[in-house]
Amino acid sequence: MSSDKAVTRTGMAFVSTINQCELDGTPVQGLIAFAACNNAHQPMLNKITEVVFKQEQDKLLSLSAEQVLGFFTGEEVQAASSENDNVAVFKIKNAHGLHARPGAMLVAEAKKFESSIKVSNLNGDGKAVNAKSLMKVIALGVKHGHELQFSAEGTDAAEALEAIGKAIASGLGEG
Repeated sequence: MSSDKAVTRTGMAFVSTINQCELDGTPVQGLIAFAACNNAHQPMLNKITEVVFKQEQDKLLSLSAEQVLGFFTGEEVQAASSENDNVAVFKIKNAHGLHARPGAMLVAEAKKFESSIKVSNLNGDGKAVNAKSLMKVIALGVKHGHELQFSAEGTDAAEALEAIGKAIASGLGEG
């Protein structure tokens, strides 16, 4: 299926069914759809191929929404832990994105905390990197309006995400 509307952001949807569904007599338990404008979907497509090749689709269908997100972003989420509230998404308001100065402000904010903090550009390849590394943060290619997903693990994880959110909202030193 295609559309006459241009895709401006790569995305993936994963829907599982509650009711019995069939396609040409074959039971259907889930549907995966992509909207692609770049190669950001390729790692997710590779993961799906691997799951199907290993005949492990049932594993994917048994995951929670957070676990499915973790599976596709490479940030495995523990099944027993419902404490994974330490994930937050923030939109970058800076007119020129995260270049050196605001990037350095973001990294400096992350370094104030003991927790391990990962960040991924949801409008880029979605790969998570260390939020305390300026080179890795700059390499995310964050532009104005991009959404960054942060995940933190550690004793001060919630505080770290709150502080990072406030720093981003304040413009990271660029009023």
